[in-house]
Amino acid sequence: MYATTSIASAVARATLTRSAVSHTSNALDAETNGAGTATVYAANNTIVGGRGWNVTGTGTSVVTYGDNHFSATSGAFGTMTSDAPQ
Repeated sequence: MYATTSIASAVARATLTRSAVSHTSNALDAETNGAGTATVYAANNTIVGGRGWNVTGTGTSVVTYGDNHFSATSGAFGTMTSDAPQ
């Protein structure tokens, strides 16, 4: 799941829910080149192989609701943000 922007006032949002992701380079990926905001929201997913998440650039985040499962991933880049389910 990929959210990206390179425009100063742009907002990119992506949501991944109840899915299985297998052997991708970045399962959850939020990127900017320093402009705009990019956020990926993830809930109740299983992610196997590849890199778990990638958070690159100012104004980016990957938000988890604490119910994602990661197995045999090759690590992650950046910090994932936790939020409480409603």
